[in-house]
Amino acid sequence: EIDPSLTTMSLVGGAAGDVPAGTGQKPKPAVQLQNSTVADARHLLRKTMKDVDGKQEELRELVSVRYRDFIDAADTISAMGTSARTVIDTAGELGDACSQMVAGSWREKAPQTREHDTAAVAKDVLMMMQAPEGIATALEQHKYVAAAVLLLSARERYQALQRSGSPAARHWLAV
Repeated sequence: EIDPSLTTMSLVGGAAGDVPAGTGQKPKPAVQLQNSTVADARHLLRKTMKDVDGKQEELRELVSVRYRDFIDAADTISAMGTSARTVIDTAGELGDACSQMVAGSWREKAPQTREHDTAAVAKDVLMMMQAPEGIATALEQHKYVAAAVLLLSARERYQALQRSGSPAARHWLAV
């Protein structure tokens, strides 16, 4: 006969559950394995390995999604930087072109014909004649910046025409 004091439970030092009854605590995993059969332990192992594999796959998917989001954000930031550089370059070119137009140097680049010179002067004179009405309208609408731009533009055109010294400018301005 087997001595009851030599059972596996008594040798390990655990009794059924190894947790005081009514405490709501789960028994320790080692105690659960000791109280289960080999088939139950294998089933628990398969279930645990399946859970581990599922969690690993879930983690891989989560990391993959986050990585794709990160790469997309990096590409977007790079594209925004390129666009910002393009806008800055274009604004610089536009500023240079406006400076040339206000200074009247754009006229010096193209060969001037008498008709072309007269048409350019007439255009500038027309703009200067329309400026007072545009300034008054802008002031009535409380658009002070627009009024100031019109005033400065008309003044710059007048000064550019005075500097040009062309016969058409002298005729229109009576200089």
